[in-house]
Amino acid sequence: MSKRIVRINRKDLGEQLAGITGRDINVVLNDDHTKFGVLHELLQDTLILRDHRDHLHTIDFTSVAEVIYDEVSAW
Repeated sequence: MSKRIVRINRKDLGEQLAGITGRDINVVLNDDHTKFGVLHELLQDTLILRDHRDHLHTIDFTSVAEVIYDEVSAW
């Protein structure tokens, strides 16, 4: 079983994040900080991330540089 890294740029967040709610993601912010956790909820222009300490983080799309997650390849 292999993995593939998927990178989503800010302009594509709304359409591509809808299908991965509940998965582990890395959110790279414009200031080069990274937040890691589970995509808890997706709103119109915000994402809510639950980290592994069970804290919720509300992140506006304008502060996101990209979102990175692993996808299992089926070959």
